[in-house]
Amino acid sequence: MHLIFKRILAFVIDLVVIVLYALVLFAIMMILSQTGIVTLGTVHPLTGQLIGFCTLTLPVILYFIVFEAGQRHATLGKRILKIEVTGDEITAGQIILRNIIKFLPWEFAHAGVLWINYIKTPETPLWLWVLLIAPQIVVIVYVMSAVATKGSRSLYDMISGTRVRHVVNHLPIILPALVLQTIGESFIQ
Repeated sequence: MHLIFKRILAFVIDLVVIVLYALVLFAIMMILSQTGIVTLGTVHPLTGQLIGFCTLTLPVILYFIVFEAGQRHATLGKRILKIEVTGDEITAGQIILRNIIKFLPWEFAHAGVLWINYIKTPETPLWLWVLLIAPQIVVIVYVMSAVATKGSRSLYDMISGTRVRHVVNHLPIILPALVLQTIGESFIQ
């Protein structure tokens, strides 16, 4: 299977982990809202941004950093698809930089969504449009740069001095991984 497709499928697998975690956070927020501890819609965007960063974005970034800086240099999705993050002499600093740059558009988009729900003006300010649209453009650049390098490097890999490559010397971590890999390969072919 081509590396670019493995990267996309690996991210989808990691996204499932992220969504499951986000659903737990959502359930907690609904419980807090139902009990009157938190009143949704009254939180200032800066407070919401801080709460969102600490409870969602930071744990997600740490998930990627811990697994990619670990012995196998791969998140769950990458391990299942037998790919890893590498570099000439890969360091924890490179992995941290890689993932901060990777998720920066996500955090800016969160800020845009929080502010658009808070501002009560007839017209959306230009700065808010930039906050909402720029992350989408950056993500498209990330994908295009990965496609241009046949999956080995995205823009955040280039900046951090990392790359992604196939790994042939380790086994998938769980039996369902074999099923996912087989389904993924047949889907792409």
